[in-house]
Amino acid sequence: WVIPLVTEELFIAATEHTNGNQTKAAKMLGISRGHFRCKQDKFKLKNIESMPV
Repeated sequence: WVIPLVTEELFIAATEHTNGNQTKAAKMLGISRGHFRCKQDKFKLKNIESMPV
């Protein structure tokens, strides 16, 4: 399905853009930090590092 793939990509992009800062990434996505952490666990995004600009 498309929506889960797009959602995962949004979470990856937000995590990279905020250098792994969960609070900033959650705010950027308009969700709570707790919801962000649930999705982070679901998508196994704990070890994403920022990409060089």
